Amino acid sequence: MTPGVALGRSWILVLGVIPIDYDDLTIVELEPLRFLERSRLFSAPVWELERSVVDTAGGCSLHDRVAFEPRSIAQRIPGGVALRRAIVGAIFTHRHRRLRRHFGG
Repeated sequence: MTPGVALGRSWILVLGVIPIDYDDLTIVELEPLRFLERSRLFSAPVWELERSVVDTAGGCSLHDRVAFEPRSIAQRIPGGVALRRAIVGAIFTHRHRRLRRHFGG
C-alpha cells in the first residue's frame, strides 16, 4: 500500500447486503501502529479517520479520531447532528467489536 494513492471504492452495506453509501478510500499516512485516512463518501465529501494502537499492560488500546463534513443538505436536517453522531458511533462500536473478536480481548 502506497500512502496517497487511492485504494478504490468500498461500499457501506446495511445487514451486509443493502448499499447505503460508499467510501473512496485513500490512506495518506501509514506507520506501524497508526494510519490516517482521508476519503470521500457520498454522504460526506470530507472524511478523515486517524487510527492508532497503543501498547498497554497485557494488551493494547485502539484509538479512533473521526472528522467529517456532511453534504450541505444533510446539515439542514433537524436533529441531524445527533443522528450522525449515533450512526458514526454505531459503526465504530461494530468495527471495534469485530476487531476484538478477531484479535481477542
